[in-house]
Amino acid sequence: MLMDRPTGHVVAAAGDVSALPSAEAVADGFRAVLGLGAGRAGPVEVEGLALGTRERHIVVRPVAAPLPHDLLLVVVLDRGRTNAALAARQVDEYARGLLT
Repeated sequence: MLMDRPTGHVVAAAGDVSALPSAEAVADGFRAVLGLGAGRAGPVEVEGLALGTRERHIVVRPVAAPLPHDLLLVVVLDRGRTNAALAARQVDEYARGLLT
């Protein structure tokens, strides 16, 4: 799923969308992580988020966009068939080339 970070609006989705978390929940979670850096000098740059459940890996990466703000790429992977570190690396590579 590709979504607008501040609004949680889904820009595009593919695959089994029933496995995806709600876009609003992802946007809220990303805002919460940004809030962890409150009080620091300068803005907090989050490289990404990864969450593991018993069934899935959920990887969230910012995607630089020609907009005033970034988009978020949200990928859900089957935990039983996926190596989390390798999946995160592949998602990073995909996110970097997504809008170029």
